[in-house]
Amino acid sequence: MSFTEILTLLAFGSVSVFGFNGFLASSRITRTPIAKPRRAAWSERCQGRGGREVLGGENMAPKLKGYNIGETIGWGSCAKVKKCVHVATGETVAIKIISFKFPPINHGALERAKEKARREIFVAKNLKHPNILGCYEGRMRRKKAYIVMKLMEGGTLENHLVTRGRLTEGEARKYFRQLIHGIDYCHKHFLFHRDLKPTNLLLDQTKEHLKIADFGVCNYPTADLTLTTRCGTAYFQAPEIDRGNYSGPAVDIYSCGITLYNLLCGCLPTYKFEDGDIRVSFPESVVISENAANLIERMIEFLPENRITIPAIKDHCWFQDGDSMFLVDPNQVNGIDNNVLLDTVNIMGCGREDLIQSLIEGAHTEETVTYKLLKRKMRDIED
Repeated sequence: MSFTEILTLLAFGSVSVFGFNGFLASSRITRTPIAKPRRAAWSERCQGRGGREVLGGENMAPKLKGYNIGETIGWGSCAKVKKCVHVATGETVAIKIISFKFPPINHGALERAKEKARREIFVAKNLKHPNILGCYEGRMRRKKAYIVMKLMEGGTLENHLVTRGRLTEGEARKYFRQLIHGIDYCHKHFLFHRDLKPTNLLLDQTKEHLKIADFGVCNYPTADLTLTTRCGTAYFQAPEIDRGNYSGPAVDIYSCGITLYNLLCGCLPTYKFEDGDIRVSFPESVVISENAANLIERMIEFLPENRITIPAIKDHCWFQDGDSMFLVDPNQVNGIDNNVLLDTVNIMGCGREDLIQSLIEGAHTEETVTYKLLKRKMRDIED
């Protein structure tokens, strides 16, 4: 119908205004709205082809020169630990892969994450103690950081606790002594871990030797020996951390106290009011010695100034009780093994004197990494 015919109908009253409006409405072209593309959910964006996880999944298995990347043996919020093989020596190692891509964050947070990874690599390279898990080498990339470490085949102390249940005082003392030796070494170098817990304590294959791991939130104090960043894990975190401006040694001692409670009682502590003070409460079904209870109470004092110090912990009667295993700090510097040195020179084709100089200076090169892995392999064979 033409526009002239419509006007004619209106003029002669054949179509009412309301009818005309209905007519126009019915004459409009119906358009199907175009739906905006839905942004994929975070879980979907983490999926690669075939439905496999992108973050640390098989389709994203990173390639690192000199290593064959294997299965995932541990994971965290932004990192995964993979079991790998060093190509030159055939030695099995663990590589912690820290991702800077997931989750999506702003530029400032990205730089902070990279700085945190650099600090963790620096600390792991420079701390030399039998009860601290150091690293053979660390590599920074645009989207990832790689930290090559010794493979602790005994798993975490937490897994051991879950499997065995609460430990006897003798076994708990064995692990606790090693923990205190390692933390004492850190504190003497003005470094504070701030995230001590059974998950970050690793055991070797014999379940005898303990090493402190995961220095991701560790830091050095300010000029007045205080720290301000809120970090750590609930239940193991000292109460003063939430207030900021706290003492590094005191918060690590508090976490060690909670860890000891966890080992002896098989659970996390509860608290009670007694004589106007907050005191730790022990389960009625668990029987521990008075000396152990006294040490735990002094370590998890709510007021950091009243908390026991590491020298006092080492002198405590519970720490001194039992056998002499791990009673003395085993920290020592081993000399250069000439046989391992020559094997490294033959494998890597490097100069002997250059390798010796690199080892003395503590340099982290492909040659020094190969030397350390060969030395460990020879020691395992002799044992």
